[in-house]
Amino acid sequence: MGDPSVDRVGRRRAVDAIGGVLKISRPFSIYLDLLRVLAALAVLLGHMEQDGLYMAWIPLHHFNHEAVIVFFVLSGYVIAHSTFDRKKTCSAYAVARLARVYPVAAPAILFSAIVAAGFGQSFNAWDVVSSFLFLNESWLNPASLPMNGPYWSLCYEAWYYLLFGLAVFLPRRLQWICVVAAALAGPAILLLMPIWLLGVLLARKPSLLFKSQLFAFCAAVLGLLVIVAIGQMGSGIDVSLRLTLKEHIPGYWRLIYSQRFVTDYVIGLAVALHLTGMRSMMLGGLGDPIVSIAKPIRYMASGTFSIYLFHKPMTEIIGGVWPNDGGSISASLVAFTCILSMCMLAAHLTEHRAAAWRSLLASSLIRPWGHSSSPWRSQLRHSHSHSRDRAAATGRCRSTSRPSTRDLAA
Repeated sequence: MGDPSVDRVGRRRAVDAIGGVLKISRPFSIYLDLLRVLAALAVLLGHMEQDGLYMAWIPLHHFNHEAVIVFFVLSGYVIAHSTFDRKKTCSAYAVARLARVYPVAAPAILFSAIVAAGFGQSFNAWDVVSSFLFLNESWLNPASLPMNGPYWSLCYEAWYYLLFGLAVFLPRRLQWICVVAAALAGPAILLLMPIWLLGVLLARKPSLLFKSQLFAFCAAVLGLLVIVAIGQMGSGIDVSLRLTLKEHIPGYWRLIYSQRFVTDYVIGLAVALHLTGMRSMMLGGLGDPIVSIAKPIRYMASGTFSIYLFHKPMTEIIGGVWPNDGGSISASLVAFTCILSMCMLAAHLTEHRAAAWRSLLASSLIRPWGHSSSPWRSQLRHSHSHSRDRAAATGRCRSTSRPSTRDLAA
């Protein structure tokens, strides 16, 4: 059991009460990056196995769907943290999201379309346009990005970014815009949004910590065991649930990727429990070992978005042309190395240049409107200034150093 005094000291050092946000310690920041890497690799390995490249010998391949839920929770956590902790304005939030998503999503869309055209897979212009607008999963839209099934989750997340931003930054009299946006997103996307909001809840509730290191350890392990159990043994339960719901709920099949929402909610809660346990343990001083391997983790984490969005056309091409029918481990390793290397090259050309894109977008979208007299903009500035003044008046504005953490997206 952990020393309560250590826990109190750790919490005092880690909690900044601006916006009620828990500071991300360096060990926990590295651990979040490690989870991103493992989730991205789980998706890659799972699709390699599905496309005939034999990855059954690596257990991580079983968890490709669970990895998407992990991404949702992590995304909500880090985006909420960066939004409230850094006291972003509406324009800064919009630039950050656009600079994070489009420099990777746009090339991935074009890459998928070019590969699909080269291999004779049929698609139309609306599939591409809809993908650029993240409308593929809204209502009964039949569009889909060719040869890139995983793109569905980015369509979900893009709407979560928009809805979160509208809810946070719009003045109360304009909150109806948020309702309209939610209606446009559609029920399938909204059904999984509570999972993303679990991450927001963790970021906004500094009190969600275990005072005992023993309880924190048990919570972290229990959350992990639940995820493993569902990934390994939950398919039968999941199929039964979906069949039952399909029989009793008209149009249930239209939910497509949200049909597994029952088990997805359980996975989301398990991820939140695991993260709460891990951050509590690391605030107690147990996160030092992970700092020693920070460099390779940070490097791989810097390419997880590209791994997620670029790998599927490659697994389909290689699996279709050179399937690993003999179950050769060496052949599967060669295919894995080639695909991962190409994805990291894509990351170097796209997401590693996010800072330049942010600067470009800021100069294009914010500075030309710097002297705007828009009532909305004025009200946002007034509201933000009032929040800072109120925080200062209550003694809550304290300047603390914070290790940089990369934004998440899945």
